[in-house]
Amino acid sequence: VDMEDARQRYSDAALDYGHAPSQFALGMINYTGAGLESVDYGRAGELFKQAAAGGHIGAKGQLAKMYRLGQGHAWDRDLAVARSLFEEAAHAGDQESQYQLGCMYRDGEGGKKADMAKAVDMWK
Repeated sequence: VDMEDARQRYSDAALDYGHAPSQFALGMINYTGAGLESVDYGRAGELFKQAAAGGHIGAKGQLAKMYRLGQGHAWDRDLAVARSLFEEAAHAGDQESQYQLGCMYRDGEGGKKADMAKAVDMWK
């Protein structure tokens, strides 16, 4: 796979048409640094925000992960925002978000007390 060609195609669809799946895919390229010289968390986060606004559930989960870990120069770690985004994505069926939200419930992250019963429910 020619990563530069793939990145360009996703860029065209993401930027020219506001295509949420392409915004998410381009965000993942920037997040992982695949085919690039380095990762770009700031760019990835902006693309995930756009894709999430366009209804892409996986983008909400990935953005939540970035807020949970404090990745990206554009924002600080924000567990309350992370938890809210994980809740939206988890309730829409995103399995990674269900797992991450369970971890947040277990650890009491995001402004709530630890709740192992809720954590286990998310992991089922």
